Amino acid sequence: MKILIKLFLTITFMAMLKLSLADNHKSPKAPTLEFVGTMKAYLEFAPISKDKSLVTVTRGEIKTVDGGTGEIVAPCADWLYVNPTGVFEQMVLCTAKMDDGSLMVAKYEGKVKLNEKGQEKMASGQIINNNDAIWITTPQFQTTSEKYSWMNDYMFVGRVMELQMPNENGKEPYVKYAWFKVIN
Repeated sequence: MKILIKLFLTITFMAMLKLSLADNHKSPKAPTLEFVGTMKAYLEFAPISKDKSLVTVTRGEIKTVDGGTGEIVAPCADWLYVNPTGVFEQMVLCTAKMDDGSLMVAKYEGKVKLNEKGQEKMASGQIINNNDAIWITTPQFQTTSEKYSWMNDYMFVGRVMELQMPNENGKEPYVKYAWFKVIN
């Protein structure tokens, strides 16, 4: 009888272990993203040291897919650091006056890893796009606006669409992001 109980417990334990391992090895479903808008910001670079820069936004605009707009106002800046592996790390705090008169604060961190083509474009002053780099940000928004209150409640992902660095061609530096709401 004891042997049967041990055998039963062993089989039960092995079956439970197999089930638990099987569940843990399944790839979870990724969240989906919903496009919500863009931000275009004109930039002024101020090197701080060899690997750090303060990037001030001089002006810019926000456009949402539902027709909302906003104008970037001071303060708005990006603290940019190039880490030892050559990846750009950014920390941004930005304010916008929205079309309903409210203020919205966007804060985000991001990382930029240029591929070889992106490095060449940066060195020559050409526009860098999302084919030239992996550049993802994690914006969070805060506002007291009733119209834009939904932005307080979600996580977002930002992706660079274009970057024009300082150059000798007289083109004004800017960055353009696409923003996506994370949906479960």
